[in-house]
Amino acid sequence: VAPTLTDVLIVCFVFLGNNEPLFALIIFTTIGMYMAFTFFITEWRTRFRRDMNDADNKTNDTAVDSLLNFETVKYFGAEEFEAGH
Repeated sequence: VAPTLTDVLIVCFVFLGNNEPLFALIIFTTIGMYMAFTFFITEWRTRFRRDMNDADNKTNDTAVDSLLNFETVKYFGAEEFEAGH
């Protein structure tokens, strides 16, 4: 974040020195709005990504448990008992 802000400030000072102050203000405001928009959208998407990862983990855990239980049932010969459930 610091290098980006430094770059923006340098550009604003260049525009301030070579042009009207309005140009520097427009550039600073536009980039500030872009940074805020990017931050909020990233935070918003992170919630969905986290929920998706949790659902994927739950699915994988269920699949592994099912495979382990299948092997246990086969090992102890309890297919008929488990089929009754």
